[in-house]
Amino acid sequence: MSTNRRWYWAVIWHNPYTLPPDGYSRLMLVVEGERGQCPDEIEQLYTALRARHGGGWSVTTWCEATQSRRWTDEQRYARRRLNLRRRLERRYPMFAEQLYAEALTERPEYYGIANKR
Repeated sequence: MSTNRRWYWAVIWHNPYTLPPDGYSRLMLVVEGERGQCPDEIEQLYTALRARHGGGWSVTTWCEATQSRRWTDEQRYARRRLNLRRRLERRYPMFAEQLYAEALTERPEYYGIANKR
């Protein structure tokens, strides 16, 4: 998989039962950074808020959700046929070719045979 994921760091008011001190919002700062390395701006702001107002503030991080790669129909059909062939050769090595041909004729749409004709 790709390692190009975006990580975000934020200083937030983490106590859900109280409001942040006057003049402050629940979300103070969001910065894009690297995994495992807190950006300096976040660390400085967090330290200043803790020193000035005490507990309740928190540093949080999350990763941007990435889209999974989608297979084309041809790739999906080819993988299905390959998996079928491997499964039959493993279970029924003597009859694999015959069973493979039968499976393709029984479900041509599933294995992409109907689309090729």
